Amino acid sequence: CITKRIPSQAGLGGGSADAAAVLTALRVLFAPNMPNSQLRQIGAQVGADVPFCLTGGCCLAQGVGERLTPLPCLPAAFSVALVKPRQGVRTEGAYAALDAVALAHPQTALAVEAARAGDWPTLFSLCANVFEQVSAPPGLARAKTEARRAGALLTQMTGSGSAVFGVLRVNLRQPQQDAIVAALRALDSRVLLCKPVNRGVEII
Repeated sequence: CITKRIPSQAGLGGGSADAAAVLTALRVLFAPNMPNSQLRQIGAQVGADVPFCLTGGCCLAQGVGERLTPLPCLPAAFSVALVKPRQGVRTEGAYAALDAVALAHPQTALAVEAARAGDWPTLFSLCANVFEQVSAPPGLARAKTEARRAGALLTQMTGSGSAVFGVLRVNLRQPQQDAIVAALRALDSRVLLCKPVNRGVEII
């Protein structure tokens, strides 16, 4: 069985991660010699985010998300604070809203260059999520401002929403970390501190 800890309607790819876990388990049981590339091709037929969940790390996703170019992973010097607001976002509704408005798009090419150079401050300054223009949870703008004021290097919504993350240094002073967590906690009572992982689904 699969124990699901990724919340629904959060923009975190929870359903795709479940599918990737099932495909990985099926390969172990029935096709242990199947190459990763073939497994990702099968995953793309299940859902656009499944190939990424099989790959993990940091990638430039193109097409509808199925074409992946690996990029350097966020180093262990950083951690991520994650909160899922009470309000969820249905993916299909978020995309419908996105199609209905004119959007300001992030500078993806410059962000990719910064990632490849390991220039994290520049990368963080270029990161943006266009879904925040149509499906941001109430209070997000204020929470982002307060979190950055307290020392968060980047704060934004995940995917189509409604989860929100903040990037912080692991050696941040405790009062600053507490202030960032408090800012995100305004969106919900529970904040999870996570670490970057440079791999996809694994059978343990």
